[in-house]
Amino acid sequence: DHMMSTGVSTANVASVWAVVAYSSLPSSNPGILIGAPAATGTNVGAGSKTIGMWVNSGGGTRIWGRGIQSNGTIRDISQVTTLNASTFYIINNIYRAATSINQFVNNSAAGNNTSHNGTLSSWTDITIGRQGNESWNGDIAEIIMYGRALSKEEIQGVNAYLMDRYNIDLPEVPKNY
Repeated sequence: DHMMSTGVSTANVASVWAVVAYSSLPSSNPGILIGAPAATGTNVGAGSKTIGMWVNSGGGTRIWGRGIQSNGTIRDISQVTTLNASTFYIINNIYRAATSINQFVNNSAAGNNTSHNGTLSSWTDITIGRQGNESWNGDIAEIIMYGRALSKEEIQGVNAYLMDRYNIDLPEVPKNY
């Protein structure tokens, strides 16, 4: 199952959180969420998934994602953090107007792309629980999205809310937030 929302107002920056746990990973890149151009939903190729989060089951169950710049350049987030089955995680991607995309898992740095030029291609469709034809097999407890890069204090507020709500212990906010 997946859910799609259309007509979302977007800009060059975004802050996205997902609280997720997978049961199994039946495909190579099951999707947590993607943001894509209008009227495309989940039926988009790699170059149209403007923002996204998914798990690479072929690469050691590592969380990753991407941002597509307004000039069409794909900026994948490095895959450095392994997730375990049946464990809830708070995953956060920040697409900054500066020159980076940062990904965090439970408030710890989990990947980035420092070549990002600070722009994002247009996206108005958000699909939760699928990317392309690869569905998420597990739980997606909550998604929070902002059309801007939040301040460190705002990030701490969102993380505190999620930590309390889902009883997930988080370390202090890293300096590179």
